[in-house]
Amino acid sequence: MQRRKLLNNIITGGIAGVAAGTMSTKAVSAECIDTVDASCIDYPVRPGETGVIASNYIYGDVRRYGAGSGLKSDWEAFRDANASWDSILVEAGQYVIDRNLDIRTHMEIGSGAILNITAGVTVTIYKSLDAGLYQIFDCQADGKVVFDNRQPNYVPVVYAEWWGAIGDGDVEGDDSKAIQAAINAAPIGGVVELQEGTYVFSASLTIDKNLTFRGKNRNASALLWTAHGSNTIIVEDDVTDVFLMDFSLDNVRSANNGIYLKGVHNYLYRLKIFPTVAYTNAAVLSRTGGQHGSQVLAHIMRDRYLLASRNPGSGSHGIGWEIPWAVNATVDQCWFENFETGLYIGSSEQECAGVSVLNSYFNAFTTAGLSANAIHIKNSANFTIRDSFFEMATDDDSDADLTKQLCIKLANCKSGIIEGNYLAGNGKLDYAIKSFGKPVENIILQGNVFWRCIKAGVELVDGESWEFGHNTALNTPEVVSKSDLWSVAQYNINHQPMTNVLSLSASDVKGTNLCGQVQLYNGIAQVNLPNTEPDANYLILLTGNRDEIFRFENPTNSGFLIRSTNAYSDATVNWLILRS
Repeated sequence: MQRRKLLNNIITGGIAGVAAGTMSTKAVSAECIDTVDASCIDYPVRPGETGVIASNYIYGDVRRYGAGSGLKSDWEAFRDANASWDSILVEAGQYVIDRNLDIRTHMEIGSGAILNITAGVTVTIYKSLDAGLYQIFDCQADGKVVFDNRQPNYVPVVYAEWWGAIGDGDVEGDDSKAIQAAINAAPIGGVVELQEGTYVFSASLTIDKNLTFRGKNRNASALLWTAHGSNTIIVEDDVTDVFLMDFSLDNVRSANNGIYLKGVHNYLYRLKIFPTVAYTNAAVLSRTGGQHGSQVLAHIMRDRYLLASRNPGSGSHGIGWEIPWAVNATVDQCWFENFETGLYIGSSEQECAGVSVLNSYFNAFTTAGLSANAIHIKNSANFTIRDSFFEMATDDDSDADLTKQLCIKLANCKSGIIEGNYLAGNGKLDYAIKSFGKPVENIILQGNVFWRCIKAGVELVDGESWEFGHNTALNTPEVVSKSDLWSVAQYNINHQPMTNVLSLSASDVKGTNLCGQVQLYNGIAQVNLPNTEPDANYLILLTGNRDEIFRFENPTNSGFLIRSTNAYSDATVNWLILRS
């Protein structure tokens, strides 16, 4: 405090107070005018007392009640000061609180003042608190501080430094207890804020209420995990609207998962998860148990940076983000790098629905080996993958066999949209997209660019249902190929001409009955028949669901075209191809 300024406030307040009958003329004695003796000015100005007026509060210094020695209970001193004054002043000293205490007035705690809260005791603070970024609380065992937000002027932002966090990156230190105490103390809907620096922690941080846990920015505020096993940050069951934002998360020992989201409607913004040592399972795990809708939002604003990525030299390669059970989950503007699976959606136990992957970047999965997938979607419906960039390998990568890696792996999926993506194989991948297990149903593939895939952009399997439109194959033989066991159920061509929809080999056609279906909307579908036996005879039987709104062209050539003749009606064409 600036004592000279406070003296001026006292003098001014004293004159006004005497006139109003609320202050004593003994408020400031003459010998105090030119001194900084705390006994002269540190106590509230009320009739019969000495004190100070500052910041629109009348301060009651608890030392006036004999508190601050650390040798006895100060509970009564705080109780009496809380009942008597507009604000409590707590200067340097040790203050013992050994009974539950409610503070319902403003409180200012100076540097060097520590409230020692004994085991089993709760101090509840209802009004505002002024304190710097230094320790002011020392809670023993289950002693705790709680900030209540049911009255105006409550404490909206809580700092781990108030419990002794240092954030200096010293791996011999541990800020776990301080950070957890800040989380526990924060009011519902409040904020726990990390400062610039690296906070070392070895015990899981558990969030069990709606709050925002944030740093200054993801390049300045960091959490560093130094323990073995467990999950570093846990959002508990049935907890909604938790915001994790603007910090980085590193791991130098081992952990099962980086961030474990059990609750629903939780949000991740502007995070950087770039562990020195790989997580055993996933950098982020979102598991809602299928009981509620989950809005799992990962959002990197404006500049691209790493979210849920893995250090290439870290050894094993797990999952970037795993979403086994969710409804309406969104992954937006995220960067995934160097995983075995960047984003794993769905599970065998329960269907996911409404998962959206938007504007994200999947890069450099080559060190993960042969089985890496940028996105693996399993047992999911109504999913969307849109406007994202995939580059699984680069020209500079080693000659390791990466042909089986995939940008998108589908298993037992239906009603999905894959649209507007750039999928680069860079001459290393056979296909960018492929399905496994039960054939996929009603998948729309449109507006995508496939770059340098060895065989095709997409490989189809038996009995699948797809809709194609506007896709482009660059330095890739074709957009769509097929497996040896082929019986594609449906192709849809929407509004635009489309060529090279399907490629067949002579061995596929010989002695085999093949069926297919095309839906046309004023467009063209071309099916290429093999050129390996130019003199072979093919019998192509066509039927349509509407009369005379499609035309079959070039039936005797190596390929045939099907053209819609009606700009306003759809035509479904079924074909059977026999080799004689």
